[in-house]
Amino acid sequence: MQSVNNVYVASTATLTAPIYPNQEVFEIFYPRDKVSRKVYKMAMLLAQQVGIYNRSMVIEPTIFPRKKLLSNDHTPKNWGLTFLQKISDSIDLSEIGFISVAYNATSHQEILPNLACQIAMDAGLELDKMPNEIAYYGCASGIFSISEAIDYCRTHQRAAFVYVFDQCNWITNPIYDMDNPNFKASLRAHSLFSDGGVGILLIPETMRYQFPGPLMKIIDINKKFQLGDVIKMEESFFLVRKGVSETMPALTAKCSIKPLLEKHSLTPEQITQWSIHQGGLPVLSAFKEDSILGLSDEQIQRSKDLFQKYGNFSSPSCLYVLNSFFQDKQTHKNSYGIVTSFGAGYYFGSFLYQWE
Repeated sequence: MQSVNNVYVASTATLTAPIYPNQEVFEIFYPRDKVSRKVYKMAMLLAQQVGIYNRSMVIEPTIFPRKKLLSNDHTPKNWGLTFLQKISDSIDLSEIGFISVAYNATSHQEILPNLACQIAMDAGLELDKMPNEIAYYGCASGIFSISEAIDYCRTHQRAAFVYVFDQCNWITNPIYDMDNPNFKASLRAHSLFSDGGVGILLIPETMRYQFPGPLMKIIDINKKFQLGDVIKMEESFFLVRKGVSETMPALTAKCSIKPLLEKHSLTPEQITQWSIHQGGLPVLSAFKEDSILGLSDEQIQRSKDLFQKYGNFSSPSCLYVLNSFFQDKQTHKNSYGIVTSFGAGYYFGSFLYQWE
């Protein structure tokens, strides 16, 4: 007999800003006529080495470093409303009683009332719990939003909408002075990020009958925190310091993933679907080390493919991978999946699901 406390991922969707070849993005951020020859050469070399084919941006590239959205379609509010419109194909929006929004970097300027409230009002949602907005929790913020939505579904027996996005290129502010001690950390930060979002509909067991196809049943979630500053903002500059691949995968496995596996008597080999935050190819490869998780090439391949295709979306990165698993429906009955993310703070979050 199934518990009425079961919660399911019932629908997912992604939204990506306009896409540019990665080399072109570097040319925009490090223009040949505005930086030294050596800085330009270093930037172009990194563009080849980072392993990203394309990146997406909400900013108008022709006027950089001035910041302007390409169009009104790419405001964070309109992205959120677009996701709700997509969800309305499968559920009446009156059945959604909670909305949780998460992000780190946004072009949204009209901050009162908060973005979650604005989306809920414009969509005409009938909420029975205050909208939740989780900002600046690093790349794990989406997991924290999902946790809030799971709790809501279990206690209120209504659907919850989770909207996770980032527009990291809106805060692009490269350092061009090689003598600046933060030059390399700035260059590293500006080599990774894309702009996009993910919308997720969560439903309680009592609504399961409305979705006849296979769904992901969320089994458990684990959130942890440890102080650290490898990833940070300093004097308006976005910095990713050396050591992320040595620091974050080991901490994530120790603090977030392994306790979740041990609690449910599972091993990494038993998890067939891994949605790992794509902090970079070295970060993903670190999860293959025996001392961390010992994952196979196949287990990290989906995360790797999406990183190479788009780069790092920040908060929604791991959820882009989850969406790819949800949409292709190439599942095996009762197979397990783990979604995990980690970022500035440091915040860690993972959840375990099982296909019915």
